[in-house]
This record gives sequence, C-alpha cells and structure tokens, in this order.
Amino acid sequence: MNFEELAEAAFKAEATVLASIKKRNLVWWDEKLDGFLLNEGDGSTYGPVLPADERTHSELVDWIFHLRDKVWFTAQHLDDLLQLIPKHIGHPRNWGKK
Repeated sequence: MNFEELAEAAFKAEATVLASIKKRNLVWWDEKLDGFLLNEGDGSTYGPVLPADERTHSELVDWIFHLRDKVWFTAQHLDDLLQLIPKHIGHPRNWGKK
C-alpha cells in the first residue's frame, strides 16, 4: 500500500467514525456555545463541556472525572467525546503551545 492509498483509507476510516458518532447523538460540538453538549438519554442536554475558558489539561481530567459520576454517562459517551476533542479544539498535547 502506498502513501496515497494509506491516507485515503485513513480519511475513510475517520469519516466512518464521525458518522457513527453523529448517528449515536450522544456527544456533539455546539459552535454557539463553543463547547461539547452531551445527551443525557432522557431528552435532556448537558453542557457545554470544555468551553473555551476551560481548555487545559487539568480541566480535561476534571471534566472526565466529573462526567463519569453521572448515572447517564456511559463509556460510549467518553469514547465519542475523546474522538471529537481533537477534531474541534485540537489535540490536548498541543494546548497552550504557540
């Protein structure tokens, strides 16, 4: 497999993952609120999670621990959130770098 084929396969895989996340409708990015919203499963929406003023490594960890204590928060919520973070606000390893 050459580089172009590998890149094309990666883009297709990412598109498939993002389509699955959108279909599940557990986590999504809200442009107006500049943060993630989460579906609580009862028709309620929780968020915004990781708004612009809370994008530090420690805030990310705080949010994960805060959310895992919610009875409605599932492993799928966490997986979807972690998949969407780099797409919308950049990879955490790059936060704070100029």
